[in-house]
Amino acid sequence: MGKFVFADPHIPFLFEKVRKLLAHTYLRVEAQNFSNTLFDTDNMSVIRGGSMKLRNAITSVGTLLGTRATRVRVGAEAAVFRMGSADDALVCMKEARQLLAREAPEFTIALATATADTDALGIDKTAAAVRWTQGRSARLVVPAPAKTLEICPLTRVRPADTAFDGEPPILSSSAATRKRDGQDLKQKFYTSEVGPELADGLQLVNDLQELSKAGPYPAIDGKMAVLSMDGNSFGKIGASLKGEDSRHFDQHLKSLRKRLLTRILNFMTESKVLPRERARAGRLRLEVLLWAGDEFQLIVPAWLGVPLLQEVFAETSTWRAGAGADSDPLTLSAGLLICSHKMPIHRALHLAEQIQLRAKSKAKLGPVPVNAWDYLVLESLDYPATMNIDQFWQLRLPPGSAPIPLLACDNYPEKLAVLKRALEEADSRRKVYACAQLIADPDAPHKVETGEWQQSSEGTAVHQAVSALLPTAAAQAPQMAWLHLRELWDYILPRPKKAPAPAEEVR
Repeated sequence: MGKFVFADPHIPFLFEKVRKLLAHTYLRVEAQNFSNTLFDTDNMSVIRGGSMKLRNAITSVGTLLGTRATRVRVGAEAAVFRMGSADDALVCMKEARQLLAREAPEFTIALATATADTDALGIDKTAAAVRWTQGRSARLVVPAPAKTLEICPLTRVRPADTAFDGEPPILSSSAATRKRDGQDLKQKFYTSEVGPELADGLQLVNDLQELSKAGPYPAIDGKMAVLSMDGNSFGKIGASLKGEDSRHFDQHLKSLRKRLLTRILNFMTESKVLPRERARAGRLRLEVLLWAGDEFQLIVPAWLGVPLLQEVFAETSTWRAGAGADSDPLTLSAGLLICSHKMPIHRALHLAEQIQLRAKSKAKLGPVPVNAWDYLVLESLDYPATMNIDQFWQLRLPPGSAPIPLLACDNYPEKLAVLKRALEEADSRRKVYACAQLIADPDAPHKVETGEWQQSSEGTAVHQAVSALLPTAAAQAPQMAWLHLRELWDYILPRPKKAPAPAEEVR
């Protein structure tokens, strides 16, 4: 077929003129260079303060723009707005820069505009514009000249020129400000998200050692669970909404986040649990590092990682994009890293995010995204910083045998109880480990004996219970259930400390 030619040569120009008239101008505000501005320390108060300060600054931009802009997407680190005109965008960009310089001077934050026909295209084009400016900008805010040669002990790169609360050690002004915010804004965060009824009187641990140590499970004491969660195509779904659902999508997400955090806090304050399981000296073993838009990062003790994640999925199973029952479901992908509390927090968060992205690759394969998660259990701190998750499994398993991410489990407590009974009746942790070993070494000497146990009623019951508790996001060899059980056994069925035997009566 030949190329179509307009009879009137002016028509293409008219089409282009109409397209430009119908196009919108989008403004993006995005924080960058987190390794130099947020994760330049392992001090939890400093990281928490920086994260919350950045979240509040991004939110303040939306408040500043008010009715002059429509919120397209607002997250913890970036926001995109649809402006009334290109002139409005330039004026608002100038005002936003001034606001951010006052409220978040420690951060490198890029602002860019782009013209697009749709919200989805506006998100992509402004993202490209911001990426282009990133390579042309400083990677950190250069501190003011200082009269000292001392280096901040928390960031190790900035001059130590500020006394924190008037006492040693002397910190950089950036670390001191963020640390103070990490202490002051923590309570305000919970009050703003869930309301004073639930937040008042809430006490939380201050560091990862306090969070993970002195629990009721000595075998995994000192380990933490780092959870990274992200929405599946929330931006695309939001851009496709019409009418009231479209206008109220951002407020709708805020309501869903409130419900989710309320459920998490109710889970953490549940009374019918072992002493010191979810709180220590009255302080909840919970750290929230990211909570905005469709992005969440939490840290809890290792023994709470899987049950808390399933609690999250139970809450999000009813999430919809709009008010109608036929609205698109809103689902999450999650990465769960179980590791020592001594692991550098920036590495732990990066790994958890990589695990989450691996889960997302399976969560979005079907016609409708699903709640999915993946995990990694590190027994030591020697995980290479440059190794990815697939390479990790390649070192432990035959080619092509890496476990597939998992789906959310319906009725998790009930199915966990079924697995617990099956394991008690089988009474053989050694056989479960032998089953998992056959994946890496199919010709192991115990192959015949282990295969017979797998076919027994006890082995079959355990396998069925594990498969129901930890369903995979795609078809995979049935024996992978044994690997999941071996990796997660101590964290889904932790063994409490044995009570001391009663002293014999002296006669």
